[in-house]
Amino acid sequence: MRFSPSTALLLATVACAAALASGACQAADPSRWTLYAGQLVANDLPPFAFDAVRGRLDWRDSYFLGGSWLEPVGTPPWLGGFFGSLGMQPVTTELEWIGLKHFSGQHNGELALAYMAHTAYSDWGGLRLRAGGGMGPSLALGRPSAEDGPQDEPDRRSRLQNYIGLELEGRLADAPGTALVLRLHHRSGVYGLVAPQGVGSNFVTLGLRFDWR
Repeated sequence: MRFSPSTALLLATVACAAALASGACQAADPSRWTLYAGQLVANDLPPFAFDAVRGRLDWRDSYFLGGSWLEPVGTPPWLGGFFGSLGMQPVTTELEWIGLKHFSGQHNGELALAYMAHTAYSDWGGLRLRAGGGMGPSLALGRPSAEDGPQDEPDRRSRLQNYIGLELEGRLADAPGTALVLRLHHRSGVYGLVAPQGVGSNFVTLGLRFDWR
């Protein structure tokens, strides 16, 4: 039996998620749930940070609301060693199940499963900050009409794409169970690997995260 690259990506991620979730090592971090609101921007991923710093984000009339469940999993030794070599130890890893509802520019739902990694918290007076990032499959439950299509078929849309989430989380030392999250929610075909090159979208997202102990 042969699978398309997008189907293979989905199956591989689900298999990895099951293996990680059933691992023997237990993480010290609590489970967390997050409420998200996002707005589409037309900026591409590579120059996104430069565009944001210069105030040149191209906001579009397309939004989503949703939530996620973040479940800690044991960090594989090789991954912990890699981040340690970059001076980013300790690192925590989690699985994040995401459910969203798009409206205005497009009206589909979206499901995503991401393998996330977060740095340790850095204390800035009464503020605690950490950075995080992860990836996994994202499935649009309908036609994602506000997204970009490939250059040769601009009206074509791809429901299954690769998801990348990049975030900065901040919480007050006096309110350790609640955090504010600023995230980039990115979908793409990974330069043609899992969907046609040029498809995808970027949403700037604000989230409110709660610890669940």
